[in-house]
Formats: sequence, structure tokens, C-alpha cells
Amino acid sequence: MAALGYGFFVDESEYLALQEACPGDFPWTYPEFEKRANDFVAANRSNGVETKLVRVKVTDFLRWCDKAGRSPDNGARSLYAVEVGNRRESN
Repeated sequence: MAALGYGFFVDESEYLALQEACPGDFPWTYPEFEKRANDFVAANRSNGVETKLVRVKVTDFLRWCDKAGRSPDNGARSLYAVEVGNRRESN
């Protein structure tokens, strides 16, 4: 059984809000962002890690950051993706 991982992902309608919430972290167009996410999944798969992209709403993520006392950085995005992914898997 492969290890399971989660990747933070937003739909195109959420991408501008993500760029505004995380200045400088997402300089790509949405198609480039989507390709990078899919490349991440493929690279992990080749290393034996099944990775699921977790589609999130930016407002929910920012609310979680505020409640957790976190800035919306890469570490927070990773933790949030795992939390949401695990929650969805258990339902």
C-alpha cells in the first residue's frame, strides 16, 4: 500500500483570492498553477506516495489560519490540506 499525501489546491474561481492572500507565493497563471500541482502529484506517485489534491475555498483556509494563529504560508497550506483531506476521507 502506498503512502497517502494531500496537496493544497484551489479551483480557478478561487485563484485570484489565493494570490491576494499569499502575496508572492503564486506568480503563475492558473494553467501554470494547475500544471505544477499535477506535476507534484505525478512526482510523488513515482516516489510511491499517492497524493490527492484537496480543493479548498480560500475563505475557509484563511479562517482556519486566523483561528490557528498561522500566517497563510506554505506550511499552513500543507497542514490545512492534510486536515481537510483526512476529514473528507473519514466521511
